[in-house]
Amino acid sequence: MDGTVGNAGALDLPGPDYDIRAEYGQQAGSNLFHSFQQFNIHSDESATFSGPDSVKNIISRVTGGSASWIDGRLGSAIPGQICTC
Repeated sequence: MDGTVGNAGALDLPGPDYDIRAEYGQQAGSNLFHSFQQFNIHSDESATFSGPDSVKNIISRVTGGSASWIDGRLGSAIPGQICTC
């Protein structure tokens, strides 16, 4: 996490299926914002964003100076969410 929304610092999440929870970011209205310095998902990994039912949009960005990659699966565990990642 780059600290521009939510806390700064590396997340120590058990993989290969990562749960990106709402408290790692910041909710404003029905939008949940996440800002990562680096975000890599290998082909055998997944990242699932979760949060309260009031979240309608998950908006994430990567701000670091190094390339990041997403070769695995992205998804949402929030009811009614459709991931168009």
